[in-house]
Amino acid sequence: MQVVRLRKVYRDIAAVDGIDFTLAAGAVTALLGGNGAGKTTTIAMLMGLVIPTAGEARVFGANMARERHRVLHRMNFESPYVDVPMRLTVRQNLEVYARLYGVRDLKAVVARVQATLTHTSDWPVQADAARADVDRWWAHVVTLHRKSRTLHRELRDAERALGSEPTEENLAWLKDVQERLAALDGTEAEIDGFGAPSGRLARTV
Repeated sequence: MQVVRLRKVYRDIAAVDGIDFTLAAGAVTALLGGNGAGKTTTIAMLMGLVIPTAGEARVFGANMARERHRVLHRMNFESPYVDVPMRLTVRQNLEVYARLYGVRDLKAVVARVQATLTHTSDWPVQADAARADVDRWWAHVVTLHRKSRTLHRELRDAERALGSEPTEENLAWLKDVQERLAALDGTEAEIDGFGAPSGRLARTV
């Protein structure tokens, strides 16, 4: 991707004012800025949805103002303002995007992707789970994982403290950490796993 003196003016307001950057293959970049900084307008020009007032944006060598049809099949964009993907199941998302990208033998490809995810994920994605559920439950699992790591570190500290100074205070500390770990395990048992609600049992984090 190459952006050269890219500029977009709406009446007398410059939404994007002559930016330049290059993005090499395999690189990751982020556009940071407050409301009205021009992030969305820049992305729209990179997708060929908005014509620049001046300058150019090239993606895979194509000028996006005139040749976007050449490379759109190699690009992907998901707007945070569109909630349609969140209303679909995992399988429906796969099918929709496969159709958009002209994937042949759709059913076989979706089945292969589902099988791959099921066999390689620590928390297998359930094809009939709503994506919103997947995201929500994944957030729960990550939170539990972080709490578990923190508590296990504290458990080691409490055990070392009790070993070096066998006081009632250190013993109470150790019991408190053990009780919190037990409570955490009980909370985790309520989670069906990545892709819930799926009926699949939770895995220990």
